[in-house]
Amino acid sequence: MVAVLSVILNVLACFRGFCDWYKLTVYGLISDVLGRITGWIPIVIAEIMAYVGIMAVLIYLILLVLFPFLRKRAGFRKGIAVYGKSLLMTLLVVFFIYTLNWIIPFRATILKVKGATERKYSIIEIQNVRNHVVNAVNACAQQVTRDENGSVIYDKKVLAEAVYASMKAQAKDYPILSGYYPPM
Repeated sequence: MVAVLSVILNVLACFRGFCDWYKLTVYGLISDVLGRITGWIPIVIAEIMAYVGIMAVLIYLILLVLFPFLRKRAGFRKGIAVYGKSLLMTLLVVFFIYTLNWIIPFRATILKVKGATERKYSIIEIQNVRNHVVNAVNACAQQVTRDENGSVIYDKKVLAEAVYASMKAQAKDYPILSGYYPPM
């Protein structure tokens, strides 16, 4: 069932209208719930899942290499079958979660300002924006306090509060940015 649902969602993800609808309605609910559940964990959960997944696949490959030597043992055959099915189901669930949280949202329109119309930008306009941003960042970099090693000195709590307030303020123009923000 998870595999069928994943396939259907990935086919629907080929349509930008569906992705935009999903991102503006369903995705916000999912990300709010996941943010509240996992926000207190100070590590990237997807990274840990990736490492555990790689280890699980490597263990399965080792078991497959051992299979010709240990296949006559009923416990080994049954164990490798159960492990293989569990691994496959886990990979299907992870792919389903990946579809809901990455594939569909990242195929949607990036950001839309309320009331704005879409238009194409020239390379010169994009370069001008890039140059403006780089110059502004470089100018601000001169105002930042640094230690003797050149590392920036800042209060993490003040920075987190400023980022949170900024994202909430941006949500007025970019509705997709509204919602829950877990602590950084």
